[in-house]
Amino acid sequence: MNRPPRVVASILIGSFFLAASCSPFNRNTPPPSIPFDTSYSAPSDWKLIDDGLWGLRLNVPPTFQDKGFVKKSLWVHEGTSVRLIIDFGNTSSDSLKQQQHYSEVRLPINGLPALVCTYEQSNNVTAGSLKKVIALFFLEKRERLGATREPSYRVEYASDDDRNIALQILQTVRFYDS
Repeated sequence: MNRPPRVVASILIGSFFLAASCSPFNRNTPPPSIPFDTSYSAPSDWKLIDDGLWGLRLNVPPTFQDKGFVKKSLWVHEGTSVRLIIDFGNTSSDSLKQQQHYSEVRLPINGLPALVCTYEQSNNVTAGSLKKVIALFFLEKRERLGATREPSYRVEYASDDDRNIALQILQTVRFYDS
């Protein structure tokens, strides 16, 4: 069966676009969902981070070290391949939507509307930063909080194996009055 070259070319081009639209690398494919359990309790050997001034507490794995404050508004705790950053300054998630592989879920946490998102940081982030991130932003603040907004929580991690630990850390964020 002899087909004219235009028909064959059309079939090949159409097949290419069909295959590309079914590809797992398609930018229109929705990212995986973020399973967030607001009733999660940390393992008993995890360290408690407790801040009475802000009325918050959360847990981190026992190997984490408190690195103190960086730039006066970032409280950092580090493990081998996971880093928790509590940000008391910039608490907006607006600029993150342009990050690679951005995904978000909105849900109530501690009685407040919140946004949990994942993304990959660009290559021009601060030296020493880990590429993958899961973050927690509160969209409103507690009535009794003296500050104008809640802090944000960002966990950077190195590999997909560390993602579960990053998620577990954020699932332990609690307020004193919730």
